[in-house]
Amino acid sequence: MRTPQILTALLLVAAVAGGVVLERFVVAPAGENPAPAGAAAATQYVCPMHPEVVRTAPGTCPICGMQLVAAAAATPAGLPEVAVSAAVVNSLGVRTARVQRTTLWREARVPAYVQGYTAGGSQALRAPFAGQVVKLHTAAGKQARRGEPLFEMASDVLAEAQAQHLHALAANDPEHSNKTRRKLHELALAPADIERLERTRTAIAALTMPAPVDGRVAAIEVRAGDAVERNAVVLSIETAGEVAVDVDLFRSQLMWVKSGDRAELRLAHAPNRAWRGTVMREGVQVSPQKRTYIVRLHVPIAPGLVFGNMTGEVRIFGDPHYQALAIPREALIRGEHGERAVLALGGGRFRPVAVAAGIESGDAVEIVSGLREGDAVVTSAQFLLDSESSLRAEFLRMGDAPAHDAGKTHDHAH
Repeated sequence: MRTPQILTALLLVAAVAGGVVLERFVVAPAGENPAPAGAAAATQYVCPMHPEVVRTAPGTCPICGMQLVAAAAATPAGLPEVAVSAAVVNSLGVRTARVQRTTLWREARVPAYVQGYTAGGSQALRAPFAGQVVKLHTAAGKQARRGEPLFEMASDVLAEAQAQHLHALAANDPEHSNKTRRKLHELALAPADIERLERTRTAIAALTMPAPVDGRVAAIEVRAGDAVERNAVVLSIETAGEVAVDVDLFRSQLMWVKSGDRAELRLAHAPNRAWRGTVMREGVQVSPQKRTYIVRLHVPIAPGLVFGNMTGEVRIFGDPHYQALAIPREALIRGEHGERAVLALGGGRFRPVAVAAGIESGDAVEIVSGLREGDAVVTSAQFLLDSESSLRAEFLRMGDAPAHDAGKTHDHAH
């Protein structure tokens, strides 16, 4: 039988059909291989309930506290190196990134379902002194963010108070200047306005009144140019209410999400805006149809922006992993034999290595074992390099058999 030769031919055909046979690949010298093909896989320890928890030493699961059990790494150890010419590296567009330590936040991205809205209160903005509203910066129905200018006021009272304070400063009279400074505070001048007045010795013509809170301008009672008395209502702001949002979590996510975790909500009708909220773990419900757990979030949102039955997406951020060893997400290869990354050894040489991945955060993934800080990993064309190395490993495992069988076949031919 010519089984090895047939198998070799099938592997070559499969490799060509899959686009994984690259020009000018060579197997690295045997002495450079980290381990012979078929070498025993390193022992790893996993949690029976949380397979994403992988460690290189015995211990307990950080999620549920169960003892980790030994499991042989399924990824073949000692995959051979492949060497590629500079021309092929360039044509494949091979890119690399360094393994580095960083802070990773455990994150869950889940669909969001708005359940209802609880309205906030209303806050009136009054004229701090008798004078004239010289300019309006907003209109009824518009959103206002804390610190944004809403209107400007001018008055002889304002001009006189500033002149008195500048006179006290020029006279170097601390007692008088403290008195005139308190008067400016009473007229609603912010500390920054007073400091600028004292530094520049230049009075402002009009006082800008900012929004004291986030909210929506509910009504404006005056027009630009109107004269108003002290304490007259100029406009009113509806303060942000609170939206109740339900999210579906899988059991693995529920195990680490806790009350108080930071969350970010984006609604489908306003994808470019994000609102921050918090997780409330109390009263978790079960969804038998989806096999998920329903958790509620509370998110402060200004009125008029959200209504019941709206949908969107929520990102929940768990506790950070400080000094985590991480690689770009695209550098990780997940397959039926486990997880791998392709090391760039320099000089056009590459080698797949088995790794154990931890949490994912944004575009980065934690590496629990298999790589060291400063290693270079391939972030593009890594699947081609990994497939070529696997094919080389198959050839190496069959290395002695074809020649031996070929001799027998030759004898049968005679």
